[in-house]
Amino acid sequence: MENAEMAPFEKRSEERISGEQIPQQLQTLRVSFGEGGESFRVKTIDASVSGISFRIELPANAIRDYNLTIATDDGGITLHDELVYAKPLDQETSRVSVRFTKQPGLEEYTRLIDRSSDAPDDDAKNATR
Repeated sequence: MENAEMAPFEKRSEERISGEQIPQQLQTLRVSFGEGGESFRVKTIDASVSGISFRIELPANAIRDYNLTIATDDGGITLHDELVYAKPLDQETSRVSVRFTKQPGLEEYTRLIDRSSDAPDDDAKNATR
């Protein structure tokens, strides 16, 4: 295998969709860390059927509990999982990424994300490439 080219390792198996292109109810969410932890309003950066990344007004080093609850404002979707990483964006703001495991509520979330990735304007963009 001396001259064999290695394919780049890709951690993400699904398409990531920009926070502006996902349904409105997933663009801004409520997140709490740990059981009964303080609730934060977060802005979605991007999402896929298996995970989500969001911007939170909280320093990364202030996150002590990696178990979190993510909920839509209307309460229609509530997911409980562990964060994959928290990356500082500046002194007061972080990017947090979560990979979802199979659980109640995930089917509705997946349906909304799938519908976003099938949006007509995405098809139009792809046709012009």
